[in-house]
Amino acid sequence: MFWLHILQKKLRALVLPFIALLCLGYLGYHTFHGDRGLQAWIGLSDRLDALKREKVSLAAQHDWLLHKASLLQDGKPDADMLDEMMRRHLYLGRPDEIVIRYRTPLP
Repeated sequence: MFWLHILQKKLRALVLPFIALLCLGYLGYHTFHGDRGLQAWIGLSDRLDALKREKVSLAAQHDWLLHKASLLQDGKPDADMLDEMMRRHLYLGRPDEIVIRYRTPLP
């Protein structure tokens, strides 16, 4: 009976550290794997890098489009630009011409 009393005292002394260890394990797991954990942070930083690259690409395309629009907006449109647009949209080309088409607009 005496040994049972000693065992109960030792178990009571281990309960609080065991609960603290469970809490630390729970928090540690979610530090790495939670919605706001390290893995999610790495994924978001990769997505941010991809979006920054896309922003640079879109800014270059925007500048190119502004340049094209400025050629048409001045008092008198650029003759070459007007000719290029007419040929592209109306499919007007002579049989002896060679047409090179690009998939993406040139900067």
